[in-house]
Amino acid sequence: MEEMPAFSKRMRGDHLYKKAHNGSNPMSKMSNESREDYLEAIYLLTEQTGGAVRSVRLAEFMGLSKASICKAVAGLKEEGCISMDTDYLIALTATGLDEAKRIYRKHRYFERQLVAAGVDSETASAEACRLEHAISDNSFEKLLHFYSQWTADESQVMER
Repeated sequence: MEEMPAFSKRMRGDHLYKKAHNGSNPMSKMSNESREDYLEAIYLLTEQTGGAVRSVRLAEFMGLSKASICKAVAGLKEEGCISMDTDYLIALTATGLDEAKRIYRKHRYFERQLVAAGVDSETASAEACRLEHAISDNSFEKLLHFYSQWTADESQVMER
């Protein structure tokens, strides 16, 4: 299995908490970007451990306080993206898993393209994180289609 990177430095820290809770009201809904970051982190941890995740591990992974994680987890649970068992283990629901995979797919694509273009891996990961949130699913799919066509056309030209 491919090694999964830890969150980039940009994704760590209390700024996620502040964004997630729109600065002042900790009970307000988190931003879409923060929501996606939490889902992606839960997905990565689930893949690394092969099972459900404890909130303390999620807090360590994201570089946030357990209190911040608990508030975000409550929101994700309310949305139906995650479930929590009686041992407080967090698991992605089918909906959450689909969304997390979609987010991570974008991240890996952009990260690989940036590294292939000569960007160092840490910068590529941080910038891929920003790009994954900025592009719509529709535009991303069109981009993938275009570059797969372009790569095929270019390889045919190179063979001539």
